[in-house]
Amino acid sequence: MQKMRMMPCAVAILLASGSHLALKAADEAPPAKAPDRPELREQLKNLTPEERAAKIKEFREQRRDELQKLSPEERAAKIKEERDKRAAARQALTPQEREAKRKEMRERMDKQLGELRKKKADGTLTPQEEKHLGRLEEVSKRFDQGGGPGAAPRRHPPGDQPGKSDGGK
Repeated sequence: MQKMRMMPCAVAILLASGSHLALKAADEAPPAKAPDRPELREQLKNLTPEERAAKIKEFREQRRDELQKLSPEERAAKIKEERDKRAAARQALTPQEREAKRKEMRERMDKQLGELRKKKADGTLTPQEEKHLGRLEEVSKRFDQGGGPGAAPRRHPPGDQPGKSDGGK
């Protein structure tokens, strides 16, 4: 008799906990799709330089976190897939588009070089900016030499490994 009285209570508890878990799962929104490059560029276009830098930093951290959650094999596959997509997009450019893109990159690089050289002249250049200036000057030389496809491979200074960042130092 006592078991019969407890049965409805047990069923009610099970139903309540099950429905609570179902509602909780329904409330959790699926992860937001990360914007692709053109969408991100549009979002960043009208921001101030400080806001833009903050957004880019946030996007990179989010991206890094997504990649860190993957196994090494999945991470390598994801990176390779994205690299292949970018390569395919570059190959799809016409020679005129490629030249326009190259000119745009050159203008952006010259602007950065000018800003960094001014900082160097003022004596306000940080060590990280000094390293960036050196790299930009090397790339600028390669640009002047017509460093397109088939140009000499990039040589890394001793102790400077490609793919390694000094962001944590």
